[in-house]
Amino acid sequence: MPERYFTEDSVPGLQLPAADSQAEALNRQLCNTAPAVYNMLSPCGKSLYYPRQGLLLQAEEAAESRYNGTVGVALDDEGKHMHYNGISSMLNIDVHRCIPYASSYGLPPLRQLWLEQLQEKNPILRQKLEQNEISLSLPVVTGGITHGLWMAFQMLLGRGEELLLPDLFWPNYRLIAQSNCGACLKTYNTFSKGRLDLEAIRNELLAPGNKKVLLFNFPHNPTGYSPQKEEVGYLQEILSEAAQAGKHIAVICDDAYWGLCYEEGTERQSLFSFVVGLHPNILAVKLDGATKEDFAWGLRIGFITFGLLKTQSPTDLPPQQGSENKGSENEGPGNEGLANEGPEKVLEQKAGAMVRLSTSNSSRLSQEILLNTYNAPETKAERKKLQDVLATRYRTVRQYLDSAEARQEWSRYLKPLPFNSGYFMTFEMQQHGFSADVFRKHLLAKHDIGLIALQDKYLRFAFSAVAAKDIPHVLGTLHQTYVDFHNSQQQAETKSS
Repeated sequence: MPERYFTEDSVPGLQLPAADSQAEALNRQLCNTAPAVYNMLSPCGKSLYYPRQGLLLQAEEAAESRYNGTVGVALDDEGKHMHYNGISSMLNIDVHRCIPYASSYGLPPLRQLWLEQLQEKNPILRQKLEQNEISLSLPVVTGGITHGLWMAFQMLLGRGEELLLPDLFWPNYRLIAQSNCGACLKTYNTFSKGRLDLEAIRNELLAPGNKKVLLFNFPHNPTGYSPQKEEVGYLQEILSEAAQAGKHIAVICDDAYWGLCYEEGTERQSLFSFVVGLHPNILAVKLDGATKEDFAWGLRIGFITFGLLKTQSPTDLPPQQGSENKGSENEGPGNEGLANEGPEKVLEQKAGAMVRLSTSNSSRLSQEILLNTYNAPETKAERKKLQDVLATRYRTVRQYLDSAEARQEWSRYLKPLPFNSGYFMTFEMQQHGFSADVFRKHLLAKHDIGLIALQDKYLRFAFSAVAAKDIPHVLGTLHQTYVDFHNSQQQAETKSS
């Protein structure tokens, strides 16, 4: 009897389908090789499979035919993709490299190159791979990191399940996890004594409940904080402690701002590198991409990568229907080889399925542009130059706020939260009586300065978008305006009473 992953709820007479045989084959393989990971999946995650039968299989079988009437594209009489000249006139690459569909998994050369870059940027990750300690999936291309977050939440969070976050978080997490997946947000204290409140994280991990889904976002949005090396070490300890206590833990690393660290002592490698392989009960999920890291916001290309402790040789499974058909190189792994594949390949297929059921595939033009850019010899130097601009802006903010005069003045009104990396820093309002949004609107109207108001008492400043020469003016005006606004509010209250 095929397993059912969803249950009837408030819809009377709803007939829910059983799992597809292809999903069942993936799940059997996952149960045999990484049962804890299978238990972490949501009902949606368990039901996912990348279809190797039906339309895709028929199109694949006809791919080399002389008269191919299977693919939903329009070709000219020479067999090339039809297109407008207005598109080709704006491109300095062959239009036929960007007009066709990309695979749901993404362009193979780009995926492979991203995996190589991950190892180059994270030496500890490379070391674990070379020592055969961990298994990594080949990164799957997403339509930006937000799309990758949606995929990860759908795969891991069922209705009513908890996503653990610091109490300072990017508001879109709530929209994706809560409004879309029906999950609950459980927050813990972000900072204690100028550092991450690691004890708060430990308490949540060891609290009742066998399944824990945590999201870490470093450099952090909105505060711009990245953990120190010793903090990462303690995070490893508490994750291992919880896993050894029987918790099944999925750690989602939103690395949107990776690489932008400005202080010595800050851990520059991704937390993903330290989490992956800690324990069989821990699944690490890395979300990253070109958006912020490579200054390519509008191209909307991200990646999702799964990592876990290396499993022993997988248990053989009976062949499934259609296993005699070979998978297309452009479509990712086929189900036919699963008996000899690890759980990372199963998760890779499920991620490919998530892309197919949502956006179908990501922009081929954007992928071709990035592939060409990453292969260009000057790109590393250009990346360093742009990162140096952001580092200069960070140092300008730091120098201004660290002056003795500023520390004394600001402490009464606007407290800078810990920051050392990324695009942002955040102030906590010390004098209350009005909301952060009220003050934000006043600052914008009176001084043409835009900030983001969060949770009624925080103001986020994106120094990444302000020239270094203008930062002292912005910060000075912010402080003085806040003092004046606070005093005027107090005077108004005194008169009214």
